[in-house]
Amino acid sequence: MFSLDYRLAPEHPFPAALDDALTLCTMIAHGVPADSIVVAGDSAGGGLALALLLALRDADEALPAGAVLFSPWADLTTTWRAARGRGPATRGAIRRAARMYIGDASAWDPLVSAARGELHDLPPIHIQISDSEPMYEDVRALAERLIARAAQCRSNAGM
Repeated sequence: MFSLDYRLAPEHPFPAALDDALTLCTMIAHGVPADSIVVAGDSAGGGLALALLLALRDADEALPAGAVLFSPWADLTTTWRAARGRGPATRGAIRRAARMYIGDASAWDPLVSAARGELHDLPPIHIQISDSEPMYEDVRALAERLIARAAQCRSNAGM
């Protein structure tokens, strides 16, 4: 097991955390087989894990065997619908956190909001979320996109 201590916002806005996550390529270059790696993350770390998969795929790098995303915050474009004012994760707090992470980038950049990216040619992804969590609607939308994309890939493979 390897646990990455990636740089955090606001001191280190996007793309610092993603750059740190890309050290996975160093592990692979030093002989760790990509198919023996499963990336995982919780909340913002879940969004980072998904962004890592997109970045690796788009760079034609070896992909890990899969990913596990716990309550992934993978869409920073929808802070208006998150939290519904419950608990410590209010809409205002989520918006502030998103602005700190995004920095000078766009919330619509697929490596910032990986749920908005192209979800093709990714390894298997397991997602866990509770229906009482602030990001529930966004995570359900992400899961539906992943399921639809997998079905489309299976359909295209059968042609």
